[in-house]
Amino acid sequence: MGVFQGGGSPIVGVFPDHELGRRRRLFDALEQAFDVCFEGRREGEWQGLAGAVCFGDSPSVADTRCPTLHFSLPRNNYLPPVGGGPGWGPTHPGLVTLSDDELMDARLRGRSFSDAMAGGLHELPVEDGDRALARCGRAALWIRRRGADGIARYVAAAAPDELNPNEPLRNRLTQSRFIALLPLIHFLREVRAERPWMEPSPRACFIIDDPNLRAPAYGHVNYRDLAEHAARAGYHVAIASIPLDFRSIHPRVREVFERNRQAISVTVHGNNHERHELLTVRDGANALRVAAQSLRRTIKFERRSGLSVSRVMCAPHEECNPAMAEALFQLGFDALALEPRRQVSAEGHTPNDVLAGWEPARFVDGLPILPRFRLDISDEDLVFNSYLNLPQVIYCHNRDLKAGLHVLDDAARRVNRTGQYRWVTPAEIAATNYVSWRRDTDLIVRLYSRRVRLTVPAGLERVRVAVPRFPGVKMIPSTLVGEGQGGESLEISLVPEAALSPAAVPAPVWRPWPRLRRLMTESRDRATPLTRRLRVS
Repeated sequence: MGVFQGGGSPIVGVFPDHELGRRRRLFDALEQAFDVCFEGRREGEWQGLAGAVCFGDSPSVADTRCPTLHFSLPRNNYLPPVGGGPGWGPTHPGLVTLSDDELMDARLRGRSFSDAMAGGLHELPVEDGDRALARCGRAALWIRRRGADGIARYVAAAAPDELNPNEPLRNRLTQSRFIALLPLIHFLREVRAERPWMEPSPRACFIIDDPNLRAPAYGHVNYRDLAEHAARAGYHVAIASIPLDFRSIHPRVREVFERNRQAISVTVHGNNHERHELLTVRDGANALRVAAQSLRRTIKFERRSGLSVSRVMCAPHEECNPAMAEALFQLGFDALALEPRRQVSAEGHTPNDVLAGWEPARFVDGLPILPRFRLDISDEDLVFNSYLNLPQVIYCHNRDLKAGLHVLDDAARRVNRTGQYRWVTPAEIAATNYVSWRRDTDLIVRLYSRRVRLTVPAGLERVRVAVPRFPGVKMIPSTLVGEGQGGESLEISLVPEAALSPAAVPAPVWRPWPRLRRLMTESRDRATPLTRRLRVS
């Protein structure tokens, strides 16, 4: 069975052509996200188009020759900022209700979301046979026109304007800001409908940063109670523990984790948890020393405790630079978990990943970056995560649970309302981050992970793998015959050409400060519940 790379991109015209230049960064991001190619076109230039995005009155809806999305703008083609604009008056938040029409994605169907722009948009006229897909009050903001020729034609009341420098695309599909971009996403998914990607089942996980396992409780986290809550409610919690603290584990804690593997697990949180620990490493050699020490401590802990630790690095303070990401990849970490708004960047530079928080993972030099989100994420953003097929990785600290573990129970219910989620370890999320679709005798696989294992249905001749290419990184396919139902089990890995063993990398220079700092922060965390009880009494 052969494994190779390949692909092709349909062309989507932008009318009139100057609108493409006005929104170049936006369309560049959408090209990456949907594997299409945008071309500026003039009226009448329909040849070779899989779809058309039109602004204003050029061309008219009736003249289009392919599936079309029309942004119906005022005559001056001016899209106002949130504060308002000429001819629009001040905008104000409005509640947008999406249709329960079968055209609407099931994850959005019938839901209502706030949008800061919606209250100031002009109403679209609804003709006989039109299907209104979004309304603000009674005003239609997004419709599908009836077409005797069967060609899909959409009209939307608001168009997305250009992305700001360093602004990620996800900023335009979030709480209180979505109605300008959503019709375009819906349209591009239809244009790409000939590639029916099979997504992994929805997956979710809670991560609690910082606690160590040297006592039955850490701050507001009691491990036995936490495991019982998680098992009863059906969710999974990973404790992101600092490898510096991996020197020991309390016997009762080890027993709790051993008996409740489906509900609670351990993952990695930095190395010493110093300030800017993964951000201020100056060169690759020092980055390797930090990453190798973190992994050596993790391996010793696994041998001592008998527990398995996910090789997913949860970045302290949501910070990491490219040198450290490369070191984590070279030493075998499966992923880095990081808030999308705090993407991997060099110290002193603004992050610039336009698709941060848009895909199940982004690669930095071969290392997948899993997006994770704070516990206070809004219900709207949870729905948009589901719509974008992201794993719901929600993180917090022990202080966020001071009101009780029902905080996690409530958050799990909010997540489960957005889909049928499997609650699994961070390692399982990383290992299942891929999509696939079958075309004749080919299976096309798009990786969002450095290591996946999938069952190849019988009758296929080739597996085509879509993954970014990185210098010094190679892809290794291995066929494991006889495993899986109806076909072979195939493992695909991205590995460095010069893999490193953590034992071969020297340790960082020993300093007393990390242990002293950790002693102080741990003492603070453990004392917080006691001082709170004293204040209450």
